[in-house]
Amino acid sequence: MRFGLVIGLLGILCGWLSDSANAERLYAIRPLSGYACMSLNLTEQQLGDNSVIVPILSKPSSTAQRVGEASSIIIAVSPLREVNGYVEVLRLDGGSGWIAGQYVKPWRNPGNSGRSCVPSLMSNGTPGFAFK
Repeated sequence: MRFGLVIGLLGILCGWLSDSANAERLYAIRPLSGYACMSLNLTEQQLGDNSVIVPILSKPSSTAQRVGEASSIIIAVSPLREVNGYVEVLRLDGGSGWIAGQYVKPWRNPGNSGRSCVPSLMSNGTPGFAFK
């Protein structure tokens, strides 16, 4: 019984180490031209509330299919492309989508450290963020 428990724990540990190593290897390959980092226009309280969800839609319409949920940082087409009050965005899976313009504002470094946010192609082939 103990042997099985030890083997199980070793398996979990090895899986965790493997996942950690893969996560550490994720890095920005190059900037994505034509895109800019934006933020959700929500209060800190709203950002911390899991019931507050900003949908990403397939088209710039309130009746369009929901294709995702926005994270606190958004990759938006730059210059901003707004149609019917919706802003075009790049989803983190590489697809495009639209967010109601009222929820989008320019990204600002919360720590005032002088770092900038750069939408980038990541080492796993998906869009992501580099902070420089």
